[in-house]
Amino acid sequence: MNPIEHFVRTTLGCQCPDEVFQSISIDRVRAAHCAVPCTRLLVGNRLLIYILDAAADRVADGTLNDLVARGCRERNQRGYNRFRLVIACDEPESENTAVQHAFDAAAGNDERAHLHCLPRALLPPEVAPVG
Repeated sequence: MNPIEHFVRTTLGCQCPDEVFQSISIDRVRAAHCAVPCTRLLVGNRLLIYILDAAADRVADGTLNDLVARGCRERNQRGYNRFRLVIACDEPESENTAVQHAFDAAAGNDERAHLHCLPRALLPPEVAPVG
């Protein structure tokens, strides 16, 4: 299993079929309206993942709303199955709860959008965002 497949299957818990991992695209992006750069990972033209390296207090504001809206819009416009926002941070669990509440408010009842707050050490180097 390659590092990206391990990350997606084991760390994020995705149950993507094997053939999905034949196509993997990794891009570093910074939107003009987004103050925080992130990594865009597309797996098999089905799973869209934005990976952000940020302190929880920096993403609980409007930045998180912008990223969730952008990710869900891209997923819908391009016909992907899921959108996952991964925030690499080493803050205490209580800080991650604030981010989860902000994500839930931004995503609404979207069952195809998910948030993961992970320690930076769990990210493979190929997708580690620029901080």
